[in-house]
Amino acid sequence: MISINYGGRLCTGCHGCAVICPASCVAMVCDPEGFWYPEVNHEQCIRCGLCIKVCPVEKHKSQSQAGQRLEVNPNAYAAYNTDITARLASSSGGVFSLLAQEVLDYLAP
Repeated sequence: MISINYGGRLCTGCHGCAVICPASCVAMVCDPEGFWYPEVNHEQCIRCGLCIKVCPVEKHKSQSQAGQRLEVNPNAYAAYNTDITARLASSSGGVFSLLAQEVLDYLAP
């Protein structure tokens, strides 16, 4: 069964554990700050381990315990649209509309 003794602090809120659980004993609950974390009904749990296998946090922990090299500094990119009107009307900084237009222009005959 998935361990949430870290109080949800490391949980990504992906809902993978809740979705994969065959006993439906993992429920996702929202904390006061709006972050989702798993809450396990221990009486209902059949201890199949699927929640641990699907969890990116648990996978990261098991890899580091096994001595495997982990990507500590993943690549990250930042961008925004220089058109301020498009940028302010968007939740992505206007980047999606630029990328979508590039794809459409590339695919256009």
